[in-house]
Amino acid sequence: MKLVVAAEIFPEGSVMVAYAKALDVSSCGKTVDEALRALMEAVQLFIETSLRMGTFEQILIESGYVRQGNEWILQTSSEEQSENWSPDNIVPLSDITRRLACVEI
Repeated sequence: MKLVVAAEIFPEGSVMVAYAKALDVSSCGKTVDEALRALMEAVQLFIETSLRMGTFEQILIESGYVRQGNEWILQTSSEEQSENWSPDNIVPLSDITRRLACVEI
C-alpha cells in the first residue's frame, strides 16, 4: 500500500522545515533533501504508531485522504488550499517548495 504525502518545505532560521499539513507532521534539515528525508522518516513512524493503535484508516479519512486501489491520496478543496494564507504566515513564494512523496506501508 502507498500513501501519497504532500510536503511544504520552507526556510526557518538556518534550517529547512518540511511539513505534511494533512497529517500535521513536520521535521527539518540543513537542506531541502535532508528535511524531506527526515519528514518521510517522521511520517513512517506516525504510520507505524497509528497502525499499532488501530487508528490508521480513521486518521487518514479524517485528514482528507481517500483510498484509490492500493494508494491513499489526499483530496483537498480550494478552500483548504487558500486557508494557509494570512499576513502572519506569508513566506516569499521563492522560498516554498511543494513536493509529493510516496511512503510504502
